[in-house]
Amino acid sequence: MAEAESAVTTTYWQEVMQKLENKLPEMKKNIGEKCPHFAGDDGKYDNINTDWWVSGFWPGMLWVMYDMTGGESYREAALSWDETLEQWFIRPTGELHHDVGFQFLSTAVIKHTITGDEDALRRGLEAANFLAGRYNPAGQIHSCVE
Repeated sequence: MAEAESAVTTTYWQEVMQKLENKLPEMKKNIGEKCPHFAGDDGKYDNINTDWWVSGFWPGMLWVMYDMTGGESYREAALSWDETLEQWFIRPTGELHHDVGFQFLSTAVIKHTITGDEDALRRGLEAANFLAGRYNPAGQIHSCVE
């Protein structure tokens, strides 16, 4: 029984990877330098500000594909995203919020894990420090700018 389940699981993941390998190159071409949130009915991706909570998802997909396939074009497309997002720590803004974990886990932390990049580690720790600073010992995390 366990062997059959394992074979189904392996086949399933092989099919998923094949679909991703077929789809992501076209997405990469269509998205380019944009920070996508969703594709409209026309199949074109929007371009949101990089301070928004979903800004780490696209580069995160690129890093995962690089890790799974070794495809250099994925690494190249993902490489500078954590640097782009770091600008929100440098600029005086009220736009930083509780979602920096979504932004930096899938960019800086994955980048450091895969490449050993020390600046990516620093950025990931900066995001973690920011999140830790939102902790309230009275028992709440400040999730939104008040």
